Formats: sequence, structure tokens, C-alpha cells
Amino acid sequence: MSRPSRPRRQPSSLLSSKIISYLMEQGYRQQEVAKMLGVTEGFISLIKSQQRSLTLDHVEELAEGQNMQLGEFLIEATRPKKVTAKSAEFFAATERLLRKADAASAALRGEPRKKRRRVA
Repeated sequence: MSRPSRPRRQPSSLLSSKIISYLMEQGYRQQEVAKMLGVTEGFISLIKSQQRSLTLDHVEELAEGQNMQLGEFLIEATRPKKVTAKSAEFFAATERLLRKADAASAALRGEPRKKRRRVA
């Protein structure tokens, strides 16, 4: 899928690394992720070690490949493994914000509202 040319928008290297780690936990190999994004395995390795970042276009492609809206994908990819009271509160607020953004985006595109998946 070709997108119109526009300036690259880049999430942080930490977020990018978390996204790649999430995909690895889902059973993807570096080679598969690289192929999905049209980049080299070396680039994926640099992302994992926080030396490079994915572009927002890459993150959107990965979300689409997982059949998720962008916010839902980011929620799943960044869900903390160790939860403290403070991190749980922050993550819950972030999750609400991203879900609202997904719903607003879907409404603008005229898509029916998806039932949301809740994971404890």
C-alpha cells in the first residue's frame, strides 16, 4: 500500500522498541516484521536497541496488520508487565484517551463503532 509523500513523523525510540518487542512476543520474527514494513532486519535490530525509531506510518501499518485501530494497538504494545498503583492509574488514563481517539477517528471515517476488548 503506497502512501502519499509527507514528512516523516516519528514516535520515540523507546516506544518503537516496545512495539517491536510486543510483536516478537506475539510470535513474529524480526525477518517477518522487516518484510511487513519494507525495511531490513538490521533496521529492526536498531529499533530493538533504541538506536532508531519507527515512523508513525510504520506503526499505522503494523496496527492495520494486527486488525487493530492505532490506539488499541498502542495500548496492547505498551501494556506494562509490572503494575504499580501509579503506573496502573497512568496507563488507565492513557488507555481511555487512546480509545476515545480511536472512536472519534472511526466516527469521522463513518465506520461502525467496534466493541472494545478489555484485558485485565
